[in-house]
Amino acid sequence: MTKFVTKDYLYLPLLPLREEVIFPMMTIPLMIGRPSSIKALEYAEEHGKEIFVITQRHPSIDNPALTDLCKVGVIGTLESSMRMRSQAVKAIFGGKRRARVIRFEEKDKCFFAYLEVWKKNVTQKANQLAEQLKKLLLENVETFSGKFSAEKVEQLGKLGLEALPDFLAPFFDLSKEQKFLLIEETNISKRLELILNFLQKELEITQMGVKLQDQVK
Repeated sequence: MTKFVTKDYLYLPLLPLREEVIFPMMTIPLMIGRPSSIKALEYAEEHGKEIFVITQRHPSIDNPALTDLCKVGVIGTLESSMRMRSQAVKAIFGGKRRARVIRFEEKDKCFFAYLEVWKKNVTQKANQLAEQLKKLLLENVETFSGKFSAEKVEQLGKLGLEALPDFLAPFFDLSKEQKFLLIEETNISKRLELILNFLQKELEITQMGVKLQDQVK
């Protein structure tokens, strides 16, 4: 079970990732090799399956300090895990919600994090940005068809504002730095602005490529 340290903080096993930036709503396979990370998986398996996943800023660091980690990560569920012949563990992680690391500590040969989870901050501006984002996608379904199907667009209307940017992020070619900006932004309006700007730029690039192809013909 999740351990509530205070009314403000959660306490969960910590799983640092070298490369992958995970968002809430993502379900993703992970290959885990570090002994401390495998211990964190084992603890999660035995205590309610909740675990906190966060990305390192520099993948080459074997034992990251707090300053080596992204400021915000994702609380989620360990859906399955399997030990490989190499002794690494293949795990399926399902992301649920953002949390900020306050500090972490080593215990029982793995790391545990004190986490802050904040309240939703939906505003009228956020509603307007969400409608603008949905309109952009609906008007450009064909342009984005290679990445984002019409069926996915239909799901947008069922999502809450908090979930919208996180649902969209994995479908587009965002750089690692862009993903850091998006995962670390705790204000929903600013997150919507970020994903909207990313998509507008990608749309411009795609349209420019189509025009160049037409000129060549």
